[in-house]
Amino acid sequence: MGIRYYAYPVTADRIAAASIDPATAIPYDPFATSFMPRLENATNPNPLDDPYDDLYLDKVWSWVGHLFATDWCEPDRPAYELFKGNATTVDVGWIPWEQFISPQELRVIAADLDSAGPEDVDALIESKKYHFTEREGEWILDLLRQTQQFVRRRVERGEGMAIHIG
Repeated sequence: MGIRYYAYPVTADRIAAASIDPATAIPYDPFATSFMPRLENATNPNPLDDPYDDLYLDKVWSWVGHLFATDWCEPDRPAYELFKGNATTVDVGWIPWEQFISPQELRVIAADLDSAGPEDVDALIESKKYHFTEREGEWILDLLRQTQQFVRRRVERGEGMAIHIG
C-alpha cells in the first residue's frame, strides 16, 4: 500500500490536545477517510461541505517539499515544515510520522506556500536534480495548489493542522 501523506484541520477546541499528541486529531484510518467524502459527495466536492476537509498528497508529498527545501548549508523555507517528515521503516511495516502545526506557525507557512507557483515547478523540473518529467511537474503543481488551499482555509479559520505520514 505504501506510505502516504494526510493532513487534518485542528479546531481551536482541540489545539491543546493536538499540541501534546497530534494523533488526537488524526482519524483511526486516514486512508479510508481520505476517500469517503469524495465518494459520498462526488458531484459537489466543496471543501466547506466536506466533513473531513483533509489534505491527501498520496505518496509524493516529498515532491512538493522539494520546492521549499534548500541546500544543506541554508535553513529550509517555512513551508518545508509541512513536508519534512517521513515514516520510520521497521521489520513489519513502519511507524508513522505525526506532527502538529499551530495556527501561528501556519500563518508563516501559508505566506511561504503562496509565494510558490508554476514558475517554481518549472524550475524544479528544468534543474534535472530530481529527474522529474513535465507530467510529474503537472502533478506537483496540482498538489501544491491543493496544499495552498488547505492551509489557507486553516489560516482563515484560525485552526492548526495535524500531519500523518504513514
